[in-house]
Amino acid sequence: MTFPRLLPALLMLAACNSVGKVDEDNYAEKSAKIYCRQIEKCSRGFFESEYSDYEDCVGEATDDFEDSMEAADDANCDFDEDEAQACLDTFASSTCEDVYEGDAYDDCEDVFDCG
Repeated sequence: MTFPRLLPALLMLAACNSVGKVDEDNYAEKSAKIYCRQIEKCSRGFFESEYSDYEDCVGEATDDFEDSMEAADDANCDFDEDEAQACLDTFASSTCEDVYEGDAYDDCEDVFDCG
């Protein structure tokens, strides 16, 4: 198969892994979707014991992320879109080993500036 014939498949694969533009309004839901994909892939037993399906996971995780964002807002923390983008891009492309080791979250430390 030649490269031109592979291009549509490569573009579709890239789109599936693309986080898209992240902002304060969509950060909780995008975080939840990535989190759920990662734990479904990397911690299947935990995923199946906690959630009935992917949508259930996303719903619960979105609520949790929204609660965290509200707490950050109450503490007068500023949301940094560039840091949020880096965080989710890294998390979405992380391997299971990255998730287990905590490396998947390295770019998430500065999403909220509470200084």
